[in-house]
Amino acid sequence: MSEPGWMQNVQAHAVCPTDDLFTLERGPMTDGRRRLDLSPGPAAHGADGLPAPGLLFLLADSVIGSACVWSLDPHEVVVTSSLHVEVHLRPWAAHRSVGGTGGEAHRYHGGIASSGTVHDGDGRVVASVSGRFALFTVGERQGGNVAEPPSDTAVVDEPPAADPHPLLGSEVYRTLGTRFVELGPDHLTLTFTARPVLANERHGLHGGSGALMGERACDALIRAVAAPDREILPVTMSVAFLRPIPADGSTVSCTARIEHLGRQLVAVQSVLHTPAGKPAVVVDVVAAGVERPG
Repeated sequence: MSEPGWMQNVQAHAVCPTDDLFTLERGPMTDGRRRLDLSPGPAAHGADGLPAPGLLFLLADSVIGSACVWSLDPHEVVVTSSLHVEVHLRPWAAHRSVGGTGGEAHRYHGGIASSGTVHDGDGRVVASVSGRFALFTVGERQGGNVAEPPSDTAVVDEPPAADPHPLLGSEVYRTLGTRFVELGPDHLTLTFTARPVLANERHGLHGGSGALMGERACDALIRAVAAPDREILPVTMSVAFLRPIPADGSTVSCTARIEHLGRQLVAVQSVLHTPAGKPAVVVDVVAAGVERPG
């Protein structure tokens, strides 16, 4: 579709609270598409002092989603179904910002898909990303529609006090309103707070925020079981979205479980539940262990 056509789509102009929280910026490209750059600050930092790798889900959602919206008619909207990230370099290790653009979108029955790459400031490929989106017409099941602002009775969006548990000692866990519940030999249960600042344009929990919560649960469990001389870095990360979660300050539960723990690779899956206890977001992380420097 030509630039004037896709710019008429309701999702072409949507800016989410999560975009502002983690500093997602949009820049024009010569073909009318947009380049997306993510420059998260200290609120997103993990135990290593760098932004959490799970933020690549937020960038992937925007990169692939924008590529799909570019090919839509004005009356069509998309809702994220799944995202997949192949991590090649530790993101944000050398540059404050990473960004990318999506490729050509392909329609299939009931949906649309695309893929792309994420680069750092030196042009190196940090990650390969892909995603699938359910396709709706405007007004159908509220799919992708920009909602009205919350009423005056909405909760005040303030981050909870930090949880003193040592696994949750980095700032990103406070941003996500994380609380420790239980740690077992092969599982970890946390709760997160679905704050309004973590919302999408429909005032539900942004897919990137939910995926980040799941990735952080996986990371905490990996750190709990990993040998002290090994640093575990993600190789692949995938997320499937089963149902929405309201971003109204509700508490949501997430349990991560070890699927495989080997000498070189560890596979972990986490499931984020709605406040009613139904599975909503499923995150799978495969990580590799490297010897810590020194």
